[in-house]
Amino acid sequence: MILQNLSIKRKLTLITMLTSSLALVLFSASFLIYDLVSFRHLLSQDLMTQAEIIGYNSAGAMEFKDEPAATATLSALTAKEDIVTAVLYKPDGKIFAHYFRSNATRPSYLPSHLQGSGYRFEGGYLEVFHDVTLNGEHLGTLFLQSDLRQWSQRARRYANILIVFVLVSGLFAFFVSSKLQGFISRPILPGIHFQADSASGRHHEDGFRK
Repeated sequence: MILQNLSIKRKLTLITMLTSSLALVLFSASFLIYDLVSFRHLLSQDLMTQAEIIGYNSAGAMEFKDEPAATATLSALTAKEDIVTAVLYKPDGKIFAHYFRSNATRPSYLPSHLQGSGYRFEGGYLEVFHDVTLNGEHLGTLFLQSDLRQWSQRARRYANILIVFVLVSGLFAFFVSSKLQGFISRPILPGIHFQADSASGRHHEDGFRK
């Protein structure tokens, strides 16, 4: 094996570097996972807040069956590039008003059934349902769908930073371990060489006697 052919100095350097790099990778990966999970939760709470605001502003339009006003309210979502779909449903489940990003046609996927206020992750999207009410009367349901582009961009950016950080840290660990391994190997190398020489001498002596 390659490791068996390495000198003790190289083995000590390699062990130190691998141990440091592994610990660094585990720590960085843990931090990355924690941050992405927290950010995902933050995005869901932000979208639910937006749904609450839009639902409040759309309640009057739904009460008076003013579809153009409801559509105009949903059109304000053009400022949120991550939102791909916004639909106001009547209590019977029929579409009252809608917004599709970039004036796109109706998406192939819309929820087959409505649910109470809440959120879910479905097919790579963050989806929010919000009950639209006015004076305690249920007027319909608002459905928002986000493509999670903010989460994806953050994950890619952090992954690239992690790769660069690990590579730079690995080189630094190799440099430091190369310098420090001398403090460990220097005291024991003479003893190892002595043992090797002694073993070689005994081998020759035994051969001579034979």
